[in-house]
Amino acid sequence: MNHGISKNDHSKGDTAGESQVTSTNKAAVSICQPTDYKDACLESLQPARSNVTDPRELLKVGFEFTRDKLAEVMDHSTTLKEAEKDPIAKQALSICNDMMESAMDHLQQSFEKMGVFDITNLDDLMSDLQTWLSSVITYQGTCFDGFENVTSPAAPKIKEALNNTMKFSSNALVMVQQVSEIFKSLSVPGFNTRRLLQENDGELPVWLDSARLKLLVDETTKPNLVIAKDGSGDYKTFTEAIKTLPTESMTPFVVHVKAGVYPEKVLIPINIWNITWIGEGATTRDESYLPVKADFASYLGRTWKPYSTVIYMQSFISDVINREGWTPRMGSFGTTTCFFAVAEFDNRGPGSDTSRRITWQGIKQLSPTQALEFTGEKFRVA
Repeated sequence: MNHGISKNDHSKGDTAGESQVTSTNKAAVSICQPTDYKDACLESLQPARSNVTDPRELLKVGFEFTRDKLAEVMDHSTTLKEAEKDPIAKQALSICNDMMESAMDHLQQSFEKMGVFDITNLDDLMSDLQTWLSSVITYQGTCFDGFENVTSPAAPKIKEALNNTMKFSSNALVMVQQVSEIFKSLSVPGFNTRRLLQENDGELPVWLDSARLKLLVDETTKPNLVIAKDGSGDYKTFTEAIKTLPTESMTPFVVHVKAGVYPEKVLIPINIWNITWIGEGATTRDESYLPVKADFASYLGRTWKPYSTVIYMQSFISDVINREGWTPRMGSFGTTTCFFAVAEFDNRGPGSDTSRRITWQGIKQLSPTQALEFTGEKFRVA
C-alpha cells in the first residue's frame, strides 16, 4: 500500500534516537534495529523502565504507546468534525473515526494478548499479533486515503497526524517480527517455522476447535436464534436480531435465517464475535431469471496507486476475465512502477492463460521462491 508515510534522514543508521540508549536500554535498541522509523520506535519504548529486557514487556509498552497515539488522533478528528463545514471532509472524518475505532480495538487485543502470554502457544500468538497489527495499518491507510481529494484546511492536519501514527504502527509490526526471530533463534518450545505453500497433511487449522467442527458435521445443530421474514422465528429482521447478539462471545452463536428477501443495510458491530449464519435461501433464485454471461470486460485489477502490488496464486480464474488480465486506471499511470505477477502463480482455469496478457514494465513472472514471499505470513511484514 502507498499511503505517503515519509521517512526522515534519521530513519536508518546512526540516529538522534539512538542517543536515548542512556535512558532506555539495549534491549529496546535491539528490538528497534530493523524498524524503518527508529527514532519513533525508541520514543514508543521510552515509558519502559531502563532495566526491562523482556521483549514481551517491551512489545506491551509499544502497543500501549501506539494505542494512545491513535486515541489522540481520534480526539483531534472529533474536534475538527465539530467545526468542519465541508460535507466531503465530514464524510471522510466519519469514515476515519470508524477506522480508528477498529484500529484501537485491534491494538487493545494485541496488548491484552501479551498479558496472558502462554509459552506453549507462542507461534499462534505471534501470528495473531501480526494479523491484528496488519489490520491496524490497513485501517489507518483507509482513513488516510479518505482525505486524498479533500481540499478542506482540515485535511492536511489529519493526514499529518495519521502519518505519525502509521510510523508507530509500522514499527510495532516489525517489532513483533523481530521478537519472533529472537524466539526462533533460541529454539523456544511452542514456536515453529510454518511451512507455506505446502499441504498440511490433512491436519485441521488451529482455529477450528471442537465447537466449530461440530457445526460442520452435525446436521441437527439447534440454532440459538431464528430470523424469519414471515414472523415464524424470533425476529423478522436482521436489524432487530443483531441488537440481541452476545458481545465478545468466545463460543459459536448460531443464527438460522429462513428464506426470504431482507431489504436492510446490515451493520454488525465490531464486538460481535463468533456468529455463525446459516441461511436457507443462499442458492435460491427467481425462476424468471435466465442465466446469462455479461458481455462487458472484467479484469484482475488495475493500477490504483503508483506501487500497486497484486498477486493471485493457486486460484481458479474463470473465462469472465479478459485475456489481457490487467487494465490501467488512467493512461499509463502506474504501469512502470506497479508489481503485478502475470497470472500470478500456479493458477488454473480458462482465465489463467498468460500467453496473451498485456505487457507492462511492471508486470513480473514469479518463481516459486518469489511466490513464497507473498503468502500471508510473509507478506504481512514485507
